[in-house]
Amino acid sequence: MLGEFSKQEPPPVFMNELDRSLINFHFANLEYGNGTSLFNSSMKDWNQDDDYEFEGPHCMVREGLDTLTTSLSNGLVVELGQVVEQIDYSNNGVRVKCVYGNKEIVHTADACLCTVPLGVLKRSLSGKADAPVFLPSLPAWKQKAIESLGFGNLNKVILTFEKPFWNQLQAFGRAAENSLSRGEFYIFYPVCDMPVLIAMMAGASAFVTESFSDEVILSKAMKILSSIFGQACPREPLDSVITRWHTDAFARGCYSYVSPDSSGDTYDELAMPVCDAQGRLKVFFAGEHTNRNYPSSVHGAFLSGLREAGRIADELIGCPYSPFYCEDEEMSSLLE
Repeated sequence: MLGEFSKQEPPPVFMNELDRSLINFHFANLEYGNGTSLFNSSMKDWNQDDDYEFEGPHCMVREGLDTLTTSLSNGLVVELGQVVEQIDYSNNGVRVKCVYGNKEIVHTADACLCTVPLGVLKRSLSGKADAPVFLPSLPAWKQKAIESLGFGNLNKVILTFEKPFWNQLQAFGRAAENSLSRGEFYIFYPVCDMPVLIAMMAGASAFVTESFSDEVILSKAMKILSSIFGQACPREPLDSVITRWHTDAFARGCYSYVSPDSSGDTYDELAMPVCDAQGRLKVFFAGEHTNRNYPSSVHGAFLSGLREAGRIADELIGCPYSPFYCEDEEMSSLLE
């Protein structure tokens, strides 16, 4: 019923063209936050994480977010270029089969922490050849959680110019007249005193524009900028980067959202580890889609990694503050 109602344009007496354009902007902003069209989100639980938001201003890392991962990886051995094909937890330990070029590589361990995006997990359940396979198959409760939680899309068009022409604005947007394309270049963010703009493609537009060529996307972007800034806007950027996360084989989208078939509890189910046939925890899960308090965020993914590191340590080497491992009898009795 809601879908049928949405097809009807509001009558002029209810909302004029300017009002429609403004509400299209706000709808696009909501679709940016959810990573999907509003009609795909749960009306009941779409904002279930709001109570846990960190207070304070938002900020942008001047040198880019990869500085965080580079710092965190210091001292670690990170094998790049290896595509995971199979995660086998059927016997003692876990065997992860990877392909590196034409070479097959197998990593063995006591346990495995799976951090692949939810979009890749969904593709794995569908039996696609370009997604990792679990042996044995994941239990039914885990598969249901993977299927029910939504995984959306958001794309960025990054434009580099010779110099800024946007008058030191912190952000500026476009209020679309057409609701179908309301998420297309709906907002632009300048980057930290640099001649760089980041344009957002949200909602249905994030999916539709992935099939457009770079030339078409750039032409649309420059047309919008020209309509805002006139002759101050250059004819074309010096350089550009256009993301297409939905068709990226190692992402299949951007971040999770609560669909009508899911709730905040679904995040907890996705976070639960999976046992082998003997009941031993073998495959653990982390990522933004496993953190109900901070989903769809870098800090949510990071915190989920800390959570699982602790869980794996508890499982494999024991929990030092558990009554089962505490040598102090008085402290042990307090913990029971």
